[in-house]
Amino acid sequence: MSKIESAAARYEDGLNCAQSVLTVFGGNYGIDEKTAKRLTSSFGGGLCQGDVCGAVAAAIMILGLHFGSEDNVDPESKKKTAEAVKKFSKKFKTKHQSIQCRDLLSRGLRKLDKTQLQEGESPKKKVCVCYVEDAVKALEEVLSAES
Repeated sequence: MSKIESAAARYEDGLNCAQSVLTVFGGNYGIDEKTAKRLTSSFGGGLCQGDVCGAVAAAIMILGLHFGSEDNVDPESKKKTAEAVKKFSKKFKTKHQSIQCRDLLSRGLRKLDKTQLQEGESPKKKVCVCYVEDAVKALEEVLSAES
């Protein structure tokens, strides 16, 4: 199963958007699944208030883990991390015009064909799973281009 499929499955199984992303990548950076879930439990729903999409926030955490430095005065690492975040954000915004949960959810729900929902299926889940998938896709692209 790809990371995109794994994150989507985790989201559909009940993890929030941020948990779905961080649990898929965290092990590569020494973060066990339990810690990843706890760390991002307050990131779903745009930091629980419609702000930055949790999937986007988790992807940006991974970029920090990948490109960041433990040395707080490493200007090259700071520059590389900032560039990676900008590339990621640009990729995501190009597809969805925003990284804000409230904007993404509103736009997605307006476009949703509710006749395609299965009985009992949450419209929000149907909309947000694509943001989880696209955050992982953009993250993988940035990681592979920069490595």
